[in-house]
Amino acid sequence: MIDCHHHIIPSFDDGARDPSVTLKMCRIAVEDGVKGIIATPHHRNGLYNSSPDVVREKVRKLNKAIRKVGLDLTIYPGCEAHISPHLAESVEAGETLTLNEGCYLLLELPPQEVPAGVEQVVFELQSRGIYPILAHPERIGSVQRDPNSILPLVHAGVLMQLTGLSITGGFGHEAKECAATLLARRMAHIIASDAHSFRHRTPRLSMAVEAAAEILEDEIEARRMVEDIPSMVLRGEPYEPPPPVDYEPPKRSFFSFLWGR
Repeated sequence: MIDCHHHIIPSFDDGARDPSVTLKMCRIAVEDGVKGIIATPHHRNGLYNSSPDVVREKVRKLNKAIRKVGLDLTIYPGCEAHISPHLAESVEAGETLTLNEGCYLLLELPPQEVPAGVEQVVFELQSRGIYPILAHPERIGSVQRDPNSILPLVHAGVLMQLTGLSITGGFGHEAKECAATLLARRMAHIIASDAHSFRHRTPRLSMAVEAAAEILEDEIEARRMVEDIPSMVLRGEPYEPPPPVDYEPPKRSFFSFLWGR
């Protein structure tokens, strides 16, 4: 498996606290079947500004430490870039890292809603040959209320990355239900851990894959979301997802209207 969203670099953002935590996270990932991790520290989110040169150097040192302890795991450079009006220019100028320095960019939106102007940012990225991947849409409030709100982005070619812990219920009922809807409607394409530690937000993916396989009724398709498609991301190969299915909210009964439910 390849984990495309991981806060593995120690003492860098809100992820791994120190090198010992990083190595524990690496061991958990390897035991779970992960062979590659893209390091995605927060970038341009008002708190963190991950310099590409610093990320590259930290990834180099981390791979050296991993080889020293004999783990069969490779870390690749990247970032989780918060949306901003000039993001495409930042990527073009080399100020924002794409995933493994290829043609994909992990994009983070505010947790409350999909902001106005996101489609323009997506267009500007795509016009420069950059394919956006939207991080954890199932955890965005407005998407939980209306999964169809991201359909324009899906139709525009934006890949959707679900957090494994959302699928298994670790981020609450709303995120779990939204993740299930996005999976069932083929509006999700990648599963990643978004790991921050070895205790709570861990690097494990296998349980999420099992849960996704049940929702999709297709184990092969679920495994593609942690194997084939992330491998294409890692290699910088374009991926054209199948068309999504519009979400139809459950019809409300007379009594649900009566009682306001």
